[in-house]
Amino acid sequence: MGWIDAHCHLEDPGFEGEVEMVIRRAREAGVTGMINSAGNLEESRKAIETASKYEGVWATIGVHPDEINNFQFSMLSQLKNLTNHKKVVAIGETGLDFRADTTLEEKQMQIELFKFNIALVVEARLPIVVHCRNAFDDAFRVLSTKYKVLRGIQMHCWTGSWEWAEKFLGLGCYMGFGGMVTYRKNEELREVVRLMPEERLLLETDAPYLAPQAMRGSKNEPANLIEAAKTIAREREMSLDKLEKITTQNAVKLFRRMQI
Repeated sequence: MGWIDAHCHLEDPGFEGEVEMVIRRAREAGVTGMINSAGNLEESRKAIETASKYEGVWATIGVHPDEINNFQFSMLSQLKNLTNHKKVVAIGETGLDFRADTTLEEKQMQIELFKFNIALVVEARLPIVVHCRNAFDDAFRVLSTKYKVLRGIQMHCWTGSWEWAEKFLGLGCYMGFGGMVTYRKNEELREVVRLMPEERLLLETDAPYLAPQAMRGSKNEPANLIEAAKTIAREREMSLDKLEKITTQNAVKLFRRMQI
């Protein structure tokens, strides 16, 4: 069946000129499926091009909260035109990213952008991939008003507590886990992994970011998904074969346009 990396960034400049080799190394490691996530209009177009070129690669399209100062809402109509492509499996990543220096005005702008992405999701009848950093209250509030009409939610790169995880699970969310679960000081995240219902568990790398502990300081790749999988399988006291089967089935269930 093969592993599925439910979230990576093959269009990142760090992979320029290397995408074919990165995909080849992933396949050699047993990662046969990759969801190539975009964060703006240009990346969305490139993600579709890459997905169209390689078997086992799919694309998500959307606008990351970091784009609030570069984004024009007229671009949403251009994104809308991309939603029908057969290799587009979700909208995202989008969401909220509240850093320490994020102003109240910027937070509100991010929330409005998030809502516009959700409107696109509802119209396109696709799942949504949500980025959430230091913004669980606001992300939960926004999603709570729309989750009944959404076609699935992936909380990408989950970093929250089990208490917050339970709340988002109540909205039907799937949770993505990757290299951070291997970090020595991340016991709280490993607790979440242990408690997570198996039918909501996804594996991801967020490559080229967040390399596993054994590779920290180096560029992450989809091939490294196996390192996170080993930790998660150990914490859940299950075999790698079972974890592979469960997480692949979950990805196919969430991203319904995928064909494997």
